[in-house]
Amino acid sequence: MITLDNLAGAVSLSPYHFARSFRATTGMTPHAFVTEHRLMVARDRLLRGDASVTGIALSVGFSNISHFRRLFRRRYGVAPAGLRAVAR
Repeated sequence: MITLDNLAGAVSLSPYHFARSFRATTGMTPHAFVTEHRLMVARDRLLRGDASVTGIALSVGFSNISHFRRLFRRRYGVAPAGLRAVAR
């Protein structure tokens, strides 16, 4: 699992300083960055049609499928199942 403590430890910073430096550099919090990456990977997998929506959500690190669907719709303007239908 990706945690702030693990990321900060990898670069020998306190979690507080890592989070501040990360945001200053990327414009995003570490949590937002990880969430965005997970959503991008899920979108790509949905477009390829290689697994179910639930399977993809779980495989990219979302344990709550409802939360994944809500974030996905907010980010891409379409439900994950709707994106899959467009890809076919």
